[in-house]
Order: sequence, then C-alpha cells, then structure tokens
Amino acid sequence: FVVKSVESQLVCNHIFRPIFNENKEVCAVFHEIKNGRGATSTPKLDYKYQESLSYFDQSTVALAILDRENLVFRYANPFYATIVGRTEAELLNQPFRTILPELDGQGFDDMLEEVMTSKTPFIKNEVAATLNRNGLKDTIYVNLTCNPRFDDYNAVCGVSIVATDVTEQVLQRKKVEEISHSLHGAIALANLGTWEIDIK
Repeated sequence: FVVKSVESQLVCNHIFRPIFNENKEVCAVFHEIKNGRGATSTPKLDYKYQESLSYFDQSTVALAILDRENLVFRYANPFYATIVGRTEAELLNQPFRTILPELDGQGFDDMLEEVMTSKTPFIKNEVAATLNRNGLKDTIYVNLTCNPRFDDYNAVCGVSIVATDVTEQVLQRKKVEEISHSLHGAIALANLGTWEIDIK
C-alpha cells in the first residue's frame, strides 16, 4: 500500500490477522501497519465489516491485546477492564504480571507464553480465575480464547484474549448440583432406615 506526500513517498505494509472467539468464529480483525523502514505504528483494531472500535467498547465480550515482550497490554475494552477489576487506563501499557499480580500461580501467564511459543490458540470453557475486585478476592468463570498474533514476517508478536463471562451460569449450575447431591444423600440415608418384618 503506497501513501504519497509532498516531500516523500511512504511505503506501508498492512497486516491483517483474524481474532477468534470461543466458538472458533472470527469476531474481529487485528490491523497493524509497518512503514518501509520496518517501524511499527501504534496498533489498531479494524472490526469485521468495517465496524468501529466502539463495537467492542460497548460489548459484553472481553477483549485484550498484549505484546509478546513482557505481555504488555496494548488494548483492553471496558468489559475486560471490568471483569479483572481494573480501569482501561490502569491496564494500558502495563505488563500482565505487574497489573494483575493476583493471577500469579494460577497458570495464566504460562498459558499465554505457551500460546505464543506453540503458535496454537488456547480455547477452554468455564476457566476459573480469582481476582482482586473492589478490594475483595472474587472468583469468576469465563469461556476463554487466546490467539497468537503475528507480524508481517510470520513471527509471533503478541497474543489476543477474548473472554465471555459465564460466572452466573456456572454458579447456578453448581448450586443445582449441590442441591441434587444433598437430595441423593438424604434418600440414601432414608433407604438405610427402611426395613420390613415378616410376621408370618
């Protein structure tokens, strides 16, 4: 793609990479621009069918984009910030391990590194994460998809995170399962106390 100016000619490489959700469907396109000298401009997101960035700003799907080096946040939409208990401003340009220290030991940083090393997406439903939100420890459950990001030389340059909050559904199911387990236990105890006498 060639852009002409009065003083010079600038040659740009445009890199488009799909971002997938937990159903392996394309939900966005990552757009990165590199000039002829190899420098990278600030990444931006061009969404499917030319939708604006406000699509994900208003979405109840969490989206974040991290660089490979130090897993620095380059983008996080409002819903991602909400579910991790931070603001967008707090996340932007901060390393994953620094801004979300409570996730240390829960395997997320290792998983993100593995996605970039193996170049293979991570897709799993009902992933539990314990976070500090509003001054309290809170466990949430998300359907999680993490995809490697590539530059124009097909080298991994980062990772994208797409998460759907399913905490309410999981907690409701666990509650039903607990009630069902209690009922089965009560029935089993009742059966132990049931006996008959044959007086014939």
